[in-house]
Amino acid sequence: MIAYYESRLLFPYAKGAIIALKSMGWQEPSATPKLKEASTSISIKLIETGPEPASSEKEVAI
Repeated sequence: MIAYYESRLLFPYAKGAIIALKSMGWQEPSATPKLKEASTSISIKLIETGPEPASSEKEVAI
């Protein structure tokens, strides 16, 4: 029965489902989840590809 009301939470008008679930002891999850500290680090390496840009219009061949 709880699964039915939980599925109804996805609909635009979910107030009835919320009331029914709360009457069955269901509690809403907190609005802001607690973040854990990241234990890993990220490194970014930029790699240039392609030809070097032309310094003037005379260097451009069409």
